[in-house]
Amino acid sequence: MLQDFPNGVLKMADEPLAWTPEPQAWAQQGSNALLMLLCGLLLLLGIRDLFILFKPMLQGLGRWRMLVYTEHNIQLAHRRNKLALLASPTIVLCCNAFHLLPFPLWGCALSIFLYWLAREILFRSIRHKKVQSEAWHAAHGSLYLFVILLCLLMLFIGVPGKLFGMPEDILRALMYALCILIFAINCLRSGQILASQCGPFRSFLYLCTLEFLPAALLLCAALFYI
Repeated sequence: MLQDFPNGVLKMADEPLAWTPEPQAWAQQGSNALLMLLCGLLLLLGIRDLFILFKPMLQGLGRWRMLVYTEHNIQLAHRRNKLALLASPTIVLCCNAFHLLPFPLWGCALSIFLYWLAREILFRSIRHKKVQSEAWHAAHGSLYLFVILLCLLMLFIGVPGKLFGMPEDILRALMYALCILIFAINCLRSGQILASQCGPFRSFLYLCTLEFLPAALLLCAALFYI
């Protein structure tokens, strides 16, 4: 076997190579584990609101009038907004855990906040003479109900997927599919609410500005970062 080495001598490095530790799993990192605990506590604070909103949330998937009713009911609208706020940190954490956005954790939080801010500015600044205020607010608030649903689906699919060792690519594809599906349903229901007031063509123009533009800005930021 000596002929495998130059002149029959095995040459070794003068200094030992540095030991490189194996990268920790995302959930095993101390800061991420602490954030998971905090998000769990936040969701527990809204568990009573979740039980109250669960039926309207499911009915809102199939009927746009339920979204208008939820907006008209001040107590339900308040519970919806509060629970959506409590669920938002969990969605940010899921985006980072499943690598849905190419940013670090703080970048995920900032990009989602800027998406929300752009949407709020557009809804508050665009004139809507053809749409009654109640319908306009219902189209605006429908996203909050679907944010709650997205948070639940991410947890019920993502957490078991991580625990049972589902391949990262498949899990990420499922999370992307969930986000696209929820966004599409929100746009459909918001469009139906607006179309009931101003017709399908004008409602589509509203959607392009109010829903598609903020989403396009978020997508462009992600692509630019890559």
